[in-house]
Amino acid sequence: MVDDRPENLLSIVTILEDLDADLVTASNGQEALELILDGDFAVVLLDAHMPEIDGFEVVHLMSGVQSTRKIPIIFISAIHKDERHVFEGYNLGAVDYLFKPIEPDILRGKVTVFLDLFRQREIIRQQAAELKRVNEEMERRVAERTHELSEAEKARRQSEDAMRSLFVHSPDLIVSLDFDGEVRFVNRPESLAQFSHLKVGDQFANAVQSSSRSRFLRGFRRAILGGDRSAISIAMENERWLQIRFSRIGGQNQEPVILVFATDVTEVRALQLQAMRNAHLVTVGILAASIAHEVNNPNNAIGFNANLLRNISRDAMPILHQVAREQGPFELGGIPFEEMDETVPRLIGDIEKNAQRIKEIVSNLKRMARNEGSGQRTAVNFQHVVDASCAILDNAIRKHSAQVAINLPDSLPLALGNQVQLEQVFINLILNALQALPTSGGEVRVYPAERSPSGRVGVVVEDNGCGMTREQLRLAMEPFYTTRQESGGTGLGLSICHKLLTDLDGDLEFSPRPHGGVRATVILPQYEPGLGAPDDVI
Repeated sequence: MVDDRPENLLSIVTILEDLDADLVTASNGQEALELILDGDFAVVLLDAHMPEIDGFEVVHLMSGVQSTRKIPIIFISAIHKDERHVFEGYNLGAVDYLFKPIEPDILRGKVTVFLDLFRQREIIRQQAAELKRVNEEMERRVAERTHELSEAEKARRQSEDAMRSLFVHSPDLIVSLDFDGEVRFVNRPESLAQFSHLKVGDQFANAVQSSSRSRFLRGFRRAILGGDRSAISIAMENERWLQIRFSRIGGQNQEPVILVFATDVTEVRALQLQAMRNAHLVTVGILAASIAHEVNNPNNAIGFNANLLRNISRDAMPILHQVAREQGPFELGGIPFEEMDETVPRLIGDIEKNAQRIKEIVSNLKRMARNEGSGQRTAVNFQHVVDASCAILDNAIRKHSAQVAINLPDSLPLALGNQVQLEQVFINLILNALQALPTSGGEVRVYPAERSPSGRVGVVVEDNGCGMTREQLRLAMEPFYTTRQESGGTGLGLSICHKLLTDLDGDLEFSPRPHGGVRATVILPQYEPGLGAPDDVI
């Protein structure tokens, strides 16, 4: 923490003192640089405006040093709040730019993310160092045994037996290859499913997944040419990841071979990806809470003013009727006065209804940001939910020149759910379907699921668009996964839909249509009167 004002340092220390971390402070840029060069830091909180060496110069100097250039920087400023300084901070490599006064929960949340990432990297570094030490020890032993083989046939056999015993008990898959890539020895092929049928005489490259085969062969050739102990990561068919390491041994009086060490690193990669996702989700939660707060204030004014307009209209109508009787027909705002009795209350009602909808959406955003449950559940009519969703998407439907066919019979059972949240789900599903349609002949169909589990009710949204592969459908509900990144897709819509339905004890399933397009199925518990749910039907 770097700030030239002691009271600011004290404030930050007070906010972060309950974190399990060593807090180091500096009162100027020079002192900060000396501490950073001499230590190992998870994150630096840096005041942008300081005398002599300001925060921007500190970051510039840090970027020129290998050991400090990757340390995350969060600028904190009470003066430099304009876009030029913010952009300068990000251009220098800062990960965030906060303004004073600081919101304690936001600062604590951001610092916690980087502390977690720092600790996970430290664990991975220690594991990598231990793995490297074990591998080097193993390679040293192999080299020693290989040297003994050249002394005598008896020593060669004894050394070979010892090496085979060591390989058989290794947790890694270890394969010896000749320069043609043919397997000369394999220790435990059953330890990795993809290589379970590997045997002596096979071409090892044929067992590698086709998408990773060229990378494997490049690493293998490098090992042949220079004895390079390189390592590569490859994907396997069963969605697991391997780290492959090459080592050339032998030579002179012994035929050289390439040892291949294959280690399953799926869990390590999963930890790294989860850490990144957690950081993204923290940011999304903070953004949702901020948007909810900013929208709520003007929406309250809209609701209040709509009620005031209703009262004004009620009081003014008798006067306007008197004017009409005395002066004849006239218009207000382009509407004939004889239609005002029906039109004005309807318009004001639409304003109040949509203000209430905004209020409910804001409430959902706040609840999602706080990671709370799904809220009140009621008996829900799917037809009403889909009709409301299509009304909101009316412009999008006309824009795509699409036909939306809704075929939900009156006999469809009621579901136990939340009206607003289900509208959000169907708006996302129908909008995704519209965006996938061809330029002409596009159709979106909404109809009951053919088969639903007992006590459940399902509705299908399907399109005849470009469709998705099974791999894309499998990843569709992962946070931040999108096939429309070029057109602004964030990869959050379906993830949020899945979470909303899960909170409602429901589910969201995707499958490809036989002749193109995607079928999305929303499944919810069936409403049963008398089991604790409210009686009102939305």
